[in-house]
Amino acid sequence: MTTPAQIQEAERLIQQKRVAERKPKLRLVSPRRPHQGYTVDELMAKAKAMGYEPYRMTDEEYEQSRKRAWEEAEEREKERYARERQEWARRILEPAGGFKVPGRYESYTPRTLQAMCSPQEFKVKKPAVLLMADWADGKLSRPGVLITGTPGTGKTVLALWAFNRRAERTEESRLLVRYGAFINAVQATYDNERGGPTKSQLMRAGQIADLLLVDDFGENALALGQAASNDKQNIVREIVDYRNMHDLPTVIISNLTTARLQAQFGEDIISRLQEHCVLVEMNGVDLRRKGAVGW
Repeated sequence: MTTPAQIQEAERLIQQKRVAERKPKLRLVSPRRPHQGYTVDELMAKAKAMGYEPYRMTDEEYEQSRKRAWEEAEEREKERYARERQEWARRILEPAGGFKVPGRYESYTPRTLQAMCSPQEFKVKKPAVLLMADWADGKLSRPGVLITGTPGTGKTVLALWAFNRRAERTEESRLLVRYGAFINAVQATYDNERGGPTKSQLMRAGQIADLLLVDDFGENALALGQAASNDKQNIVREIVDYRNMHDLPTVIISNLTTARLQAQFGEDIISRLQEHCVLVEMNGVDLRRKGAVGW
């Protein structure tokens, strides 16, 4: 008959075997501070009893370990906040002023643009391609770019390529809006009986986006020299001013010349854009018409 002592000894041997089979892990022990009432020596003994190989850190190693832990925790918190902030901005703006990028644009590159042009035409566009490549790699002196040019010259194709490239390189989240749709969404909140996002929510989403692309900036329908309404100017001013103050990367695409943009938005807004953005001019033929079928 098995005695209690024999059972106890068998359990001890089984536990000992389990500890031996378990891969020893490094247990760092603070050089100075007790933990949960244990002294350092007691922690060392406790770690050994658990099958670990304890290591007593020096003061310098301990400080480095604490600093590294704080930095990692801070980085995780920043990533979490950025994800939450961007998800909030996306939920607010997608139904209001966001737009979906046509699938064919996702695969476009400067080589695609080059294939659409004659050698002479691409030579005209090449300075803009080089500037946008530098922006995508974070090499420009300013965080934003303002791309101007007549319709169909490849502005959106080039901007989206650079926008996506920068987002992939920096792992920053992207937000894309059309100017007209965004303005309409903000103004619709003035009589917001149907619910939905408020003006402050829409404005905040446009201000804090990690990467912001605004397409069709300005109003083509306005006569030459005619100014946009004070309300539209204020909306643009608040967003541009915030992004300029915080050096947030921004891409603005417009079919209008800088002179027409200045007439629409005034000297103060254009001055902020000049401080925030590098001007990229896209010239050349209308590639949409060139590639049209049956016209």
